[in-house]
Amino acid sequence: MRIACNQVELSKMAQIAQRYSSKVVNTETQGLLLEAEGDELVLVATNTEDGIRCRIKAMVEEPGAVVVDANYFADVVKKMPGPQILIDEKNNLIELSSQKSRFELTVMDTDNFLAFPEINNGWGIRLGREQLKDMLSSVIHSVAKNEIRYILNGILLEFTPDELRIVATDSHRLAIKKTAIQGGTSLKFIIHNKIATQIIGIMGTAEEDTVELRAGETHISFVIDDIEIIARCMDGDYPQYEAIIPQEFQASIVASSKELKDAIDRLMVIDKRPIHFDFKSDEMALTVKDDTKGLGMEYILISREGESLDISFNPVFLLDGLKSIVEEDVVIKFSGPMSAAVMRNPDDDSFLYIVMPTFT
Repeated sequence: MRIACNQVELSKMAQIAQRYSSKVVNTETQGLLLEAEGDELVLVATNTEDGIRCRIKAMVEEPGAVVVDANYFADVVKKMPGPQILIDEKNNLIELSSQKSRFELTVMDTDNFLAFPEINNGWGIRLGREQLKDMLSSVIHSVAKNEIRYILNGILLEFTPDELRIVATDSHRLAIKKTAIQGGTSLKFIIHNKIATQIIGIMGTAEEDTVELRAGETHISFVIDDIEIIARCMDGDYPQYEAIIPQEFQASIVASSKELKDAIDRLMVIDKRPIHFDFKSDEMALTVKDDTKGLGMEYILISREGESLDISFNPVFLLDGLKSIVEEDVVIKFSGPMSAAVMRNPDDDSFLYIVMPTFT
């Protein structure tokens, strides 16, 4: 194999791909496969469950394939001067050269490289890149952060013929983001939040306006520009989240989302203890108290319907929900002092955030 390619592009793809080889213990499979053919270099990394395939343009003098240590390769390429890197395979080594820099890295047997998971005859759809990025970003903060209920470490993607819903919950709060689609089907699957985080990051620097999604029996793939991510769907049944959504409410308020965020942020200086909400008129009092640090109080003008309530919430949970409120105001509906509250945009029900109160 003998090729030349752009150092910046190669470094970018190598950094992304190396994350998918880190789980494998066996040295011969803890690698990065480099395949040169035609006018491109393809970087492939995989572990026991997921995989990634990245493509960059290259001048291929001699086609071929080698497996290198993913971490060493990514680190060396990142530090080389560029703008071009020459990769030359010789005597069970690859030589990387750029200007006056030259490195030789050992290669491994391609026969021992893990087979890349493929999706054959799967269902596929194209989604707007910014749309999908916004949907995943709106719910990912609600994913569970522990392994007690492993399925809650995942994000549910639920398709119907005309709608996509993306759902996350940690059993204390529930985030739902939905959008209308065309060409859908009745299908749902769960991806791990680590995969979702990586997809969000890649979409943030992508150029194409759409993302191709394809689902098989056990895996799902996302094609973003010249990067294809294949992830194994999580096994298990996602909670029946629709049963958690309150249908009847005792009170409802409308407040400035920015004023509410700023007030909560200031109160968290005192402590991240639950914030007490007290609204008996058109002004809402927010209070946090710590016996060793002191007391903080904030007052916000609101528009209120229904009963007066005293209720407390985890401030971090509240801020996470408010991050996805895109309008100037936020609507919060309360189903009772011991029951869940619903947060949403006033004129758009595409995002729902359900949060349980905290009892102190």
